[in-house]
Amino acid sequence: MRTHQFFLSVFIVFSFFLSTVVSTLHADPAQRVIIHFNEQLSVSQTNEVHEYLISLKPGVYTLAEHSSDVRWVTVLADKLDEAQLSDFMAELLKNKLIKHVELDRLLKTQSVISNNK
Repeated sequence: MRTHQFFLSVFIVFSFFLSTVVSTLHADPAQRVIIHFNEQLSVSQTNEVHEYLISLKPGVYTLAEHSSDVRWVTVLADKLDEAQLSDFMAELLKNKLIKHVELDRLLKTQSVISNNK
């Protein structure tokens, strides 16, 4: 009887673990927008772009750790629909330091908007 209870307990714990793993795998990944700059950013330019992003949508992003001074991979905190995302990307291009923006190709179909200068 105790063996049966033990296996039932193990089965329940394993089922919960498996359902957690499967739901995590099917979770909608965060939207990521890659921002390419015209040149390597100085500290003051980095602050300027950061302030600009906050003015567009306060608290909307974090930077992925593989971002650099010439390319930021921004992870958006809030899910934007297609129109909002397109508007957000178009607004980014109004900053003179930004060369072009694109959706992260690893997560979404490529969508590039360029600032032709």
